Amino acid sequence: MGQLQLTKHPVFKGTIVLNLKIAASGAVENVDVKSSTTDYPEFDADIVKAVSSWMFPKSKAGGNVTIPFTFYVNE
Repeated sequence: MGQLQLTKHPVFKGTIVLNLKIAASGAVENVDVKSSTTDYPEFDADIVKAVSSWMFPKSKAGGNVTIPFTFYVNE
């Protein structure tokens, strides 16, 4: 969460569940938000952007995975 977001929401918690489509090369081809309890679409979009650049180990076939992430920020 960016500094501006933390200024607006100094105490934050939520879970975002992502569906990732991973190519055989290990690159993330697509990320969809399956569910989110963050109530901050801007935060969710930043997470999708970051996860889109991840690389996984190569495999013979790509696949889909669902990953839940839980975030807590307390200042």
